[in-house]
Amino acid sequence: HSADSIFAKDLQGRYLLINAQALQVTGRTAEQTVGHTDEDLFPPEMAATMREADQRVMAGDRAETFEQ
Repeated sequence: HSADSIFAKDLQGRYLLINAQALQVTGRTAEQTVGHTDEDLFPPEMAATMREADQRVMAGDRAETFEQ
């Protein structure tokens, strides 16, 4: 019941899980989101920014919080 967007992705950037708040951001259902990448869901510039953030997290091997 968090007011924050919470999600998990695999190493290829596909959504594994996503909470209700994050679904509001995408404007899609869980069925339309899980298994898809940011490139599938967002405009190219936004998807690229999100993928860069994912790469930083994986390179640092730690969780991070981002505001978008």
